[in-house]
Amino acid sequence: MVASNNITTSENKNEVRWIIEVNDLHKQHPEESKYEDRYSIVRKSYQDQNLIESQSIIVTRKNLFQIKDKIDSVLNECM
Repeated sequence: MVASNNITTSENKNEVRWIIEVNDLHKQHPEESKYEDRYSIVRKSYQDQNLIESQSIIVTRKNLFQIKDKIDSVLNECM
């Protein structure tokens, strides 16, 4: 799952684009049981084509569904 948005800062009018990715870690590492039921949520910020910031957290499936509504509401506010 990937969501993105473009925002413009008021100070310098430079466009900043950010992307939120949700990755199933068990699909990336199927041979390792420690990644079962684990997901990474990554937010990347870009200015022009340059990555300027990246943050990530790892959550369980239960936590992912708990924060899904919050992610949706934040995206709706920014659009």
